[in-house]
Amino acid sequence: MDKIGDLVLSTPVIKAVRDAYPDSHIAVLVRPYAREIVEGNPYIDEVITYDKTKNERTFSSNVKFILNLRKKKLISRWCFIRKTDAYLFIPGGHSGKGRL
Repeated sequence: MDKIGDLVLSTPVIKAVRDAYPDSHIAVLVRPYAREIVEGNPYIDEVITYDKTKNERTFSSNVKFILNLRKKKLISRWCFIRKTDAYLFIPGGHSGKGRL
């Protein structure tokens, strides 16, 4: 199964997280080719796209991207895909870090 398939199969987890943390802001980080899969999902508040090939990412552009993520105060992180092409972020101090 490719990464897109992994993302599709993991989307029900987003509803489970929303059910567990109904007041949380849920943001999903995906690669550009996967954005349409999660866009419009009623359980997701924000879709963040990371294009690691755009403009041949430099160290400084990566740092800028990371700093922008930190400004969002994203607390918890779940990785659904082994190669880290999609993340689910839930701010607010909830536990549950780690891979699913």
